[in-house]
Amino acid sequence: MKRTLIILMSVLLFLGACSSKPKEPPFVGDWEVAASDKGRCHDFFSFYKDGTVSYSRTGGQTTTGTYKQVNGATYRIDYGSAGSDTIELKAEGNTLTTKFGNADSKACTYMKKQQ
Repeated sequence: MKRTLIILMSVLLFLGACSSKPKEPPFVGDWEVAASDKGRCHDFFSFYKDGTVSYSRTGGQTTTGTYKQVNGATYRIDYGSAGSDTIELKAEGNTLTTKFGNADSKACTYMKKQQ
């Protein structure tokens, strides 16, 4: 009986581990810069479930790449042959705060666009 219980528990543990999906980052979605940061920060960010990102300024060039978590809230955006950046991403509810990794970078605030 004890052996059967151990085998059953092991199978359940294994199945539970196999069926769990990676957690979707809280910043996936479309974001628009907050009024207080217009003109100083990018106007739009779009983060997708597949690990791609695009961002732009109104009437400006759109930049695209892929993102990957480095550590905690720090992510690396890879632009292919154009290089890469590190960015800190903190999403709380309908607010996203970003800060690119260079020392002179200032934090920018974004509001989630309603679908």
